[in-house]
Amino acid sequence: MRGMHERDPVLEEALVLMSTRLANDGKKYASVRLFGGALLSTFDTITDLYMIYQFYLTGANGFANASLISLLSNISIQLAFVFVQNRNHPSKGRLFKEILYVLSFTKPGVDAFRVVIGAEHEVGAAMSPKMEMMMANCSELFTEAIPGALIQTYAFLVGSNQSNAAIFSLIVSVFTSSFTATGMSFAMDLDKNQRAQTPNFYGYVPDGAMKKVKVFVSMFLISACQLTAKALACALCAVESSMTVVIYLVGESLLFLAYKLLRRDFTYWIPIDGLTGVLLSALIRVVFK
Repeated sequence: MRGMHERDPVLEEALVLMSTRLANDGKKYASVRLFGGALLSTFDTITDLYMIYQFYLTGANGFANASLISLLSNISIQLAFVFVQNRNHPSKGRLFKEILYVLSFTKPGVDAFRVVIGAEHEVGAAMSPKMEMMMANCSELFTEAIPGALIQTYAFLVGSNQSNAAIFSLIVSVFTSSFTATGMSFAMDLDKNQRAQTPNFYGYVPDGAMKKVKVFVSMFLISACQLTAKALACALCAVESSMTVVIYLVGESLLFLAYKLLRRDFTYWIPIDGLTGVLLSALIRVVFK
């Protein structure tokens, strides 16, 4: 019988093969999740544009303007992130290409591709590709997907357009928000650095492809139900008084920022100083809240 200290080539080969298969399964799963989220994000933008057209067509200019502001806000923030990320990039044409990705609504797919292929943190970039993708996802959640769900829910309750297209667009907005939020939570949990730094919180996603799928689907469904309930509650409040919803959301955000200031935890970790860093920190804090 071999001693415990002796190496067994057969066992080593089996362990290497098993590790390789697990790594490949993880990459395939991550690829499907990232590209699925990117495709859903782009499709959500298309359905939002269609609903804006329908709102204007039926005379619901208020809903159309609100949806358009939501979409343009997302584009503006995405452009701001692109500028911050690439302003010091050595390639002069990089910033222009990134702007085109945003304006053509293909940025989610580009970000997902970079993360899937394992692109490194480039020289001159403010963030890694993974963090850049997460920031873009947060922007979409905060300015387009969730507001779009709220606007369309309210429009469905009080407006005249209860068509199948309106229902479908609302479902897409809810699914996009839920899928994006779940994907971000997964990415943070599966990150080795996060698990090492905060072991008491991260590590809830188990090993194994099927176990990961079960957890992801469960989190996605919970998120979708929560967002649907929140959107419906806000819409019902808005039926009574739209200002009540605004006061509630703004007040909640201001209290959160005040709490961060009192704890001296306001400035985010991104290495950007000055007024830009303060404004970006405030934006990120509110988005994550």
